[in-house]
Amino acid sequence: MTRLIAIFEFRSAVAKRSFWLVTVLFPVLILALSLGTTLAGDLGAPSLEEALAPTGAPRGYVDEAGLIRELPPGVTAKELPSFATTD
Repeated sequence: MTRLIAIFEFRSAVAKRSFWLVTVLFPVLILALSLGTTLAGDLGAPSLEEALAPTGAPRGYVDEAGLIRELPPGVTAKELPSFATTD
């Protein structure tokens, strides 16, 4: 008896246009909105080089713990100076 009711409910649900609209169109709509906002956001985004370019603010480090003995290879003291305080 339960099986007959389940089959009837399934067939009646699948026969409706609203079932197919929600099953197919809703995921397509969500995908389109997601891709659209991602693409729109990427249009105004700066490149990695622009994001990492110097802004004129001083760059350097404060080693209050005294752990830094030398800078990494390829980084000069002129590029990354040591500061006594964060002020």
